[in-house]
Amino acid sequence: MQQEKIQHIKNFLLKKMDELRNVAGNTLQRLKNNGEKYADVCDAAAYEYSKAIDLAVRGKERNMMLDIQETIMRIDRGLFGICDHCGRKIPEERMIGAPLSKLCLPCQMDFEKRNGMLRKRFSQKVKIKNAY
Repeated sequence: MQQEKIQHIKNFLLKKMDELRNVAGNTLQRLKNNGEKYADVCDAAAYEYSKAIDLAVRGKERNMMLDIQETIMRIDRGLFGICDHCGRKIPEERMIGAPLSKLCLPCQMDFEKRNGMLRKRFSQKVKIKNAY
């Protein structure tokens, strides 16, 4: 892949990381500043549920930030676009479409198959128990 394209991907990832940091900082600040006491138990429960969702989303975003940092490190070390498993080049189209990819498509499919992550085909019959 051309260095110009790699630099464009790196800049995109750095921008995305800054956006994620800003959102995370805003969420944490909002959660710290919200010291309201709710008279209604339902309101308090709704707030706690909303807070739990926000924290779960922030956790996913934190994982994405770690993946972005790893990808930037791979770019800096000249390993961007090389499969971690087999060492072959990952096609440019895949790296542009999914720049956080660390595996080529055959290795990714093998990984998902071994870990039971591939969904079963719709052609298989689904047994539905009679609920009545």
